Amino acid sequence: MKKSVLIIEDEPIMRNILKNTLNKAGFETTIVEDGIKGIAAITEGDFDIIVTDIILPQGDGFKILKWAKEKRPDTSVILITGHGKVKDAVEAMKLGASDYLTKPFSMEDLTLRINKIVEFQELKRDYTRLQQECETIFGVERILGVSPKIMAIRDLTKTVAGVDSTILIEGESGTGKEVVANAIHYSSPRKDKPFIKISCAAIPETLLESELFGYEKGAFTGALKRKPGRFELANHGTLFLDEIGDLPQTLQVKLLRVLQEREFERIGGTETIKVDVRIICATNRDLEKETKEGRFREDLYYRLKVIPIHLPPLRERKDDVPILINHFIKIYSKKMNKKITAFSDEAMKYLLDYDFPGNVRELENIVERTIALSPNQIIGKEYLPLLKERRQISENSVYGQTAADSEQQIPISKKLQKKEPEKTVPLQDRMGEVEKKYIIDILKKAKGNKTKAAGILNISRKNLWEKMRKYNIPDEA
Repeated sequence: MKKSVLIIEDEPIMRNILKNTLNKAGFETTIVEDGIKGIAAITEGDFDIIVTDIILPQGDGFKILKWAKEKRPDTSVILITGHGKVKDAVEAMKLGASDYLTKPFSMEDLTLRINKIVEFQELKRDYTRLQQECETIFGVERILGVSPKIMAIRDLTKTVAGVDSTILIEGESGTGKEVVANAIHYSSPRKDKPFIKISCAAIPETLLESELFGYEKGAFTGALKRKPGRFELANHGTLFLDEIGDLPQTLQVKLLRVLQEREFERIGGTETIKVDVRIICATNRDLEKETKEGRFREDLYYRLKVIPIHLPPLRERKDDVPILINHFIKIYSKKMNKKITAFSDEAMKYLLDYDFPGNVRELENIVERTIALSPNQIIGKEYLPLLKERRQISENSVYGQTAADSEQQIPISKKLQKKEPEKTVPLQDRMGEVEKKYIIDILKKAKGNKTKAAGILNISRKNLWEKMRKYNIPDEA
């Protein structure tokens, strides 16, 4: 579709030259010769660009510019004049002109400037469209569910999105803490500003400070140039600190200062940098317990927990499971180019009886796996082997199953074992004992340094913490 240009010029020869030049360049042009007709054309029409002389009969270019910005704010305006003055150019830019040209100028130069304006308009439209898509993809509507708990969280998210208070999102791994953080940012007045994320557990302690606050050139070996930190990058926007419970105590003091003063210095620097950043934090730890046991600063905890949001585990909101399943089916069916539409009634009941220790993340993985494996439009129970294996762990009633049902699924080899008087230990438990002992040995070798121990084990600090909690390994082990 051709871009439309309104030309407002009182000199007939110049008016025709502009019209012919821009028509040849592929633009659709409309010409008028005075200010009154120009204002009428802007009021009645919808133009992408206006090219207007400053000195006009019955008006002037500045009035045209003001009128256009008021009535058609998305329209770009170029002012041209035969009496170029610096103050006119400055005034034009202050009023919102996209460009300013002094006669005589080449038609090639004008065409080039107009094409650049068109490119900028397209980029602006693309950006606006992406922002709208982000609001749809990451907005409050993506907090899926109909259970009372999740509906209350959705309402709370809408309420807190409009304020700048610090938010602490708590909940087990896989409950959707990042989904809520996204929803808060993309529903807030800061939605068109940066949204910067960092995991305090994924980055080694020695690097985390420089990632958060940046550094100056020469601050340490390898610092070849200045690098801004995440706080600087998030200025005027939102900073999401995931796994805040893993933040080392040495950095907790510095974070507290930023929260209180909204200022910091880069590593190796002396300049105080002020920032306007909204902070959202998330953790799967019990920070209140961590505070009482001295692993997390009490003053920082209360500074972070201005507005707490607790996400319930999936086992406490089973009404949401079918909705989440349908959501993930749509995503992965499209991604894998399959026409899978649903789970069978038997498979759905099987899933509803399961407690999902991995929460929504585990449910998503199950749906993705079954879609990949199933050749049928309706997914049957036979494509849920992972859940079947988990249900065989206990011989008693498991997730709503009777002992008789479990008996039918126990392998023959296991049934024979049941007849033996000697009590055996399941392989999974035995492997867990070995893993627990090995982790304790490595922690002792690392003298309690979690980052060093995680490096030796080739896992993240977050993974190490979860395993320590799983095996009840004390922090001082």
